[in-house]
Amino acid sequence: MLGVLAVVGIPLLLVFAAILAPAVLGGLARAQRTEMIANGRTISQAVLSTYIGKNFPYAVYVEDEETTAEYLTTLVTDGYLGVDRGFFSGPRMPSGKGPISREAPLRSEENAWRIVTRVWGEDPAVTPLLVTRNFASDTLDERPRLSDEPPFGRQGVVVATVGGSAMFLPADRLDEEWAALVAEHLRDRRILPP
Repeated sequence: MLGVLAVVGIPLLLVFAAILAPAVLGGLARAQRTEMIANGRTISQAVLSTYIGKNFPYAVYVEDEETTAEYLTTLVTDGYLGVDRGFFSGPRMPSGKGPISREAPLRSEENAWRIVTRVWGEDPAVTPLLVTRNFASDTLDERPRLSDEPPFGRQGVVVATVGGSAMFLPADRLDEEWAALVAEHLRDRRILPP
């Protein structure tokens, strides 16, 4: 009797595992994308809040030699964003623990984001402000490319915009979706390294 259960039960268990595993993994991937979208939206809103009420032509202006991690450290230490270092990480990345300070800044390897430089306050709401680090292009006017880097590799990229929205652009639609976000007058914008 026990032998019959083993002969029938083990293959049945393997069939269920084969059916359920893709659904569970797909659900996990969607949850990770959703979290990154929410984090990107939060970061973009914090970035824009730094310039509200200031008479400055750029909504975001960072020096070309800075990294995104340095910029995000300043955002946290200046009180615009109250999060710890794990907030800036993503899937398949080391997630640091603890607070961010000037003495213990966010490190590039912990940071899943890249920021677009010279974003104007009058730019269209769909102008990209942040992209995940697997976005391999270094300016907005390059054809969008993805790398194998985390958080999403060549599957797609999370983009957060000046208007405060964020979305996941899958690789198979990246060219057309990116063209809809990036207008001709945005072509001079550099994307800082993580």
